[in-house]
Amino acid sequence: MRIRFIFLFFALVVVNTTAFAKEEKFYQVVGTGVNLREEPNTRSKVLVQLPIGNFVRLEKKGQKDVINNIEGQWLYIRAGLNNPVTNKPFYGWVFDYYLIRLDIPIGSSIFEKVVSNPSVKIAKQIGNKSFFRP
Repeated sequence: MRIRFIFLFFALVVVNTTAFAKEEKFYQVVGTGVNLREEPNTRSKVLVQLPIGNFVRLEKKGQKDVINNIEGQWLYIRAGLNNPVTNKPFYGWVFDYYLIRLDIPIGSSIFEKVVSNPSVKIAKQIGNKSFFRP
């Protein structure tokens, strides 16, 4: 009986731990001249313009907004390109209307693969999963 209890306890711990594991969310830039901003608003300083096709990773979601009659949400992202001065990735805010979410499994290392080789065909890397708007 005691062994069953211990087994059940550890099984519940494992299930709860995996249920709350952070799922990484990846997006691809689908607009041209998409601004990565310091703050989540159109008056904020532009850090860099993201090229179409660039891959980004969601860090957190911000407030909802309406820009030019388009409803969307500001997303704080890690860009798939590095700052040439610091050689570290750009982080900043982008309006989600200009992004498409990629359906990538939990624990995938696709972001690092794509960042290191932007010419990689994303559909091949993620098993031809479909892309969809958030």
